Amino acid sequence: MPGVGPRFWRVLRLDGARQPALLAVTTDFHLVYELEGRLQIVPLGPASTNMASLQWLDADNGQPGAVATFGIERVASVDAATLLSGGRLLRTSNDAVVDVAQLKIHRVRPWVPSGSGLPLAGLNGGSSQRAVALSPSGKQYVVPAHGSDPVTGFRYDGLVVVQLESGDAYGLKIDWERMRYRDVHDIDFAWISNYFERRSDSAGRELLQPKKNAKHVPWKGRLTNFGRHSEYRIEPVTERMQDELRRFLIERFSGKIAIRTGGSPVVNVNVLSVAGCDQTVVISMHDEHVGLFVSEEAAQPAARCQDLLATIASAFDDELATGRLDKHFMAVAGTR
Repeated sequence: MPGVGPRFWRVLRLDGARQPALLAVTTDFHLVYELEGRLQIVPLGPASTNMASLQWLDADNGQPGAVATFGIERVASVDAATLLSGGRLLRTSNDAVVDVAQLKIHRVRPWVPSGSGLPLAGLNGGSSQRAVALSPSGKQYVVPAHGSDPVTGFRYDGLVVVQLESGDAYGLKIDWERMRYRDVHDIDFAWISNYFERRSDSAGRELLQPKKNAKHVPWKGRLTNFGRHSEYRIEPVTERMQDELRRFLIERFSGKIAIRTGGSPVVNVNVLSVAGCDQTVVISMHDEHVGLFVSEEAAQPAARCQDLLATIASAFDDELATGRLDKHFMAVAGTR
């Protein structure tokens, strides 16, 4: 196939297009369709060493859905595995958004160019590979981004708002002291809706702006998977959060501080046995997070204890939602 080469990883049929259309997938995408009796093969971005990724911007109640990646693989069912459906606006990696219904291609640049003189020049959302919000008009979408101060070199988080018609973007800085989040993975549509709002400028163009006096979203922990095992992490917090988590395990889950025998007894207040699991759980402090995990020295059944860990995580998230432990988060304590 011209422009694609003799091989490609997948072919995807675009459901909802005005005429039959395909996406040929390798590490990039080519849109393939017929126009006035001639085959059109349109590259949607430059060749890349990254995995090809797709995301519907209007999949989940009109908001961005999950990111799908494609590699070399066999498909069990050609009919099911080659049909791509779920919305109208399809983001292909970081280079283009395809209006599938019209087969119209929007070339996009999810960054504020360095040296442009624009506010937050250098803020780049190209590495996130994830859109988190679509404007009501469907003309702009938002991606988490990273930037650095050209004078101090200090790194900061922000948002890049990409405008489909022009492909250009503008940046918004995130105020971590006022807007609660652990890292950009916490930023989703609900978070955007809580801290930002859309207004129109004098020309009627949409602008995303921080809300004044927005209420805080509750702090939450996160279950991080490491293969067969998980760790519940709360961050960014001070060391006092260890004490609160230990207290919680003792009061709510009948936790007992483990005492190792053999020679003289050894007491570690951060190693506890917990009801419902014949193993021990460990509280740890590293960098800015407190973690809770099942001891690697514990015997089977591990699955039951991993389930209990998820139960503890959900219960402690409810405890965090009360706001009583806010003072132990660095963004509130002013120690970050």
